[in-house]
Amino acid sequence: MTELKKILYVEDDPDIQIIVKHSLESISNFKLTICSSGAEALKLIDTINPDLLLSDVMMPNMDGLTLLNEIKKLDKFKNLPHIFITAKGNTSNYTTLMSSGGLGLLFKPFNPMSIGTEIQSMWDTYQDSIELTEAH
Repeated sequence: MTELKKILYVEDDPDIQIIVKHSLESISNFKLTICSSGAEALKLIDTINPDLLLSDVMMPNMDGLTLLNEIKKLDKFKNLPHIFITAKGNTSNYTTLMSSGGLGLLFKPFNPMSIGTEIQSMWDTYQDSIELTEAH
């Protein structure tokens, strides 16, 4: 099973960036690179080479789903696992985001003490499914 170490986190709200950075680095020991926009993430992704994309859905200029679609155009990252964070909890939004092949969806407000555990759980389920697929 591949260990989750490096996360590329894309979020335009500086306050939420600080909370998630503290939660994921200090509490869960992940290495987090924060980008404030989709454009910034696209510029840095090759250098960062993340294990996981964690992205806000609603951002100016490029929303999370558009960012994901742009990342999937890059051969190296076409299968990059991703998790979205959203403040919108409606069913149609959830269906659209999950049909993108995401590992899961986190809703704001989230519990800073457990967000790392939730991400790790989604990652572990994803890794288990890869191992099952490769075994067949």
